[in-house]
Amino acid sequence: MVKQNGADFNHLNKTFNSIFVPDTKPNFLMPKVCMLTIDHSPRDNRIFFKESQSLKNAGYEVTILCSADAQGFVRDMGRKKILNPNKVAEFEMEGVKVIAIRRPKGVIEKYSSKIFKGKFFGRMIARGIELNADVYHAHEPAAYYIGLKIQKRIETKLIFDQHESWKKGTFKERYIKKYYLKDLKYFISANEITRGNVLHLNQKINAEVIYNYVHPGYYVPSFNEKKLDDPIIVHEGILPFNRGLKDIIEMMRLLKKNWPRVKLRIVGEVFGEEKAYLKSKKEEYGLEESIEETGWLDYEDVGDHLKDCSIGLITKDYTDNNILGGPALKIFSYFAYGIAVVDVNLPESTRFLDSTDAGVSVKVRTVENLYLVIERLLKDRDLLKRYCLNSYKAHETHVWKSEEKKLLNFYKNVVLNKDAIHFR
Repeated sequence: MVKQNGADFNHLNKTFNSIFVPDTKPNFLMPKVCMLTIDHSPRDNRIFFKESQSLKNAGYEVTILCSADAQGFVRDMGRKKILNPNKVAEFEMEGVKVIAIRRPKGVIEKYSSKIFKGKFFGRMIARGIELNADVYHAHEPAAYYIGLKIQKRIETKLIFDQHESWKKGTFKERYIKKYYLKDLKYFISANEITRGNVLHLNQKINAEVIYNYVHPGYYVPSFNEKKLDDPIIVHEGILPFNRGLKDIIEMMRLLKKNWPRVKLRIVGEVFGEEKAYLKSKKEEYGLEESIEETGWLDYEDVGDHLKDCSIGLITKDYTDNNILGGPALKIFSYFAYGIAVVDVNLPESTRFLDSTDAGVSVKVRTVENLYLVIERLLKDRDLLKRYCLNSYKAHETHVWKSEEKKLLNFYKNVVLNKDAIHFR
């Protein structure tokens, strides 16, 4: 069990088990699962809180094989908290074992790592082989490559779980897709676009879509209509330039003139150059009291800062990854607390708004368009209430329990099923 800032996770584990235990368990001896990740924290929302916990609570033995930094530290998603203060390479978090391999230090080793060579990749592969898991569940293209190397040495099953779009990607990702996609048998994606793209390239893949719906064991959904009397605008997650930081600040500058009481809450953090830009613009426009940051939060603490918000922003740039990927995880967080969503015509997020009537999709992200939409919602309380109520209603059907069933079914009836018949 890992402690953070002196607080352990026992209370969360009790909450998880009391609220959210799967209805049934597979009727076979529980296999060992190894989550493989290089670029994600072992406490990544999808990897740890959702998939690993669901598998563990269904009886699977779950280990996360991940990377530590060059000093040996393993960090949370925000890279703020250290999960292994004593640099231990193996530890446990809420019933899930974590094994961390140090990233390379020297220039030669770092370069070798970029081409899948060197001590780091060798150690990841060797440790993976030692674990002798029944299923390896890889979370990036490079982790999938490691899984393939393990699979050549031992008899095992390999799943590639693509969180984002794989249509473009880095040179390394394109290399893996070009030469190793033909070897992929089991694939999980976070949206239909990515699933369709991969199936177009290899029709023999067994593929499933598992959305990143929020987990009720860690979020406590709620809706209080009183928050509509004094609406708070929110952006959940980090807010760099490519997620609309500049346009949002300019929107707040315009809103302050006619709506001086309106506030923007950034549930997350702004880093580096963006942080300096935000600070300077807050001072220039007199927005010190209008824009607040919570700082990076643990997954289980996010909900406390969303529940009194009324309008949620999704304002990513129109890049290939954003258009072909998604939906943004924050849309499901907004649903959990009855927050009306303002999206900027990103296909997957917009698709969810079309089916739920939980907000507005702005065709083009400009300062003026964002301002006009927010002003309309501030003026028309009935419209805002309708979107908020529909958002909260959407949460009832967009919750992790449905995705957990798909995950456990995929493991039992597809990946580990020796028969040709697939019973759901």
